[in-house]
Amino acid sequence: MTTPLPIIWTAGAIGRFLRMGADGVYALARDSDAPIYKAGGRLYAFEDELSDWMRRAENRATPKNPKAA
Repeated sequence: MTTPLPIIWTAGAIGRFLRMGADGVYALARDSDAPIYKAGGRLYAFEDELSDWMRRAENRATPKNPKAA
């Protein structure tokens, strides 16, 4: 028997996990390969998939002006 994966429901909860606003979550779901899914009009994601996705270097946020960081 497998252990169920932790699911994060709603754009707000996903945003808190990713440290971004709900609008950013909707943009990620729409415009990227982020593992964010939609069911019945609600967004959801699996915590481990999001963590793995964020660990990939190309998905990390970088400052637009490195000298300002």
